[in-house]
Amino acid sequence: MRSLLRLGLFSFLIGLGGAAGAAAQTINVTGTVKDTSGAALSGATIDATVAGMVGSLADGPKLAIRNAKRLMRESLARSLSEQLDAEAASFAACAGTPDFAEGIAAFLEKRPPQFQK
Repeated sequence: MRSLLRLGLFSFLIGLGGAAGAAAQTINVTGTVKDTSGAALSGATIDATVAGMVGSLADGPKLAIRNAKRLMRESLARSLSEQLDAEAASFAACAGTPDFAEGIAAFLEKRPPQFQK
């Protein structure tokens, strides 16, 4: 979970996932991967962070992750404005799911979320 927070992907922890598309758009424009503090990440740091994310994502909210992957894939063909509109639609779709309700409840109760399998 710490790896998800380091890259600013808090939305996955509460059952959303739209912010990943904007992150991909930023990487496409700048060519640099940065953590939430704004520090550029090296290749080794990126590898370690991604390795830490794998387990978190495997147990994560499936619709949010599926949408985030689609948003990242499609971000190359969109303007930033189009990407943000697509993310807003994804956010709305995920916000009505049981995974979102579980993510919010887990956050408020300070416990790990138990997303649907």
